[in-house]
Amino acid sequence: MPKYYFFHYTKGQRFPKLTPEQGEAVKGAVADFMSKNPGVAYNGTMWDPASGIAISDWDAPSDKILRDFAKLLKIPYDDVVPVEPLSL
Repeated sequence: MPKYYFFHYTKGQRFPKLTPEQGEAVKGAVADFMSKNPGVAYNGTMWDPASGIAISDWDAPSDKILRDFAKLLKIPYDDVVPVEPLSL
């Protein structure tokens, strides 16, 4: 399964601080999305709370399905990039 990273780094696209209620709503939406799209896995988000810069890690059949999901939830992002391990 291809892996994608969402990047949230420019001022208008940074990941906002969420209230506990908003966090639960996003968590529920992600779980619902994955249950309806068995080929999709959310692997987590790493962020700097002070700046809102974040990277979200997903496995999915295409970036389109992830972009559509972000649009549905109104999640700001700069880009969705296909990634793979760097072999050294």
